[in-house]
Amino acid sequence: MRILNEQEETLVLNDICARLIHGVKIAKVDIMTEEAQGAYEAISVNKDRKTVAFDTPDCVIHCYRNMEMVKPYLRPMSSMTDEEQYICRIKGGEDLAGGVGNESDYLNSIHVDYRGLIEKGLAIEVTEENNPYK
Repeated sequence: MRILNEQEETLVLNDICARLIHGVKIAKVDIMTEEAQGAYEAISVNKDRKTVAFDTPDCVIHCYRNMEMVKPYLRPMSSMTDEEQYICRIKGGEDLAGGVGNESDYLNSIHVDYRGLIEKGLAIEVTEENNPYK
């Protein structure tokens, strides 16, 4: 089993935290086989204790401190549609009030991996076959 360093743990926790309001799905990872199991909605993150809580279909709340056992389901940047790319460009520009937009909020809402977690092995790539957001 791969042990995450502190920077990787923080990256995963920050990512999940930013996506909580958008219903981010996470998988439990079997520590022996390193295979992802299930897709559960994350319900809270405690960054100080480095824990992620999620509930299961049988209404049992689980809390994991070991970040090697939790991976979010994210879409690769390459999966963005033309419409999503257009919206992202608009959100990245100025808003009508003249303030700076925030495309990361939009990318979080559509579960796109703009932090490179998939490439680092810290997230599960959403595909047609394993899309928990359908």
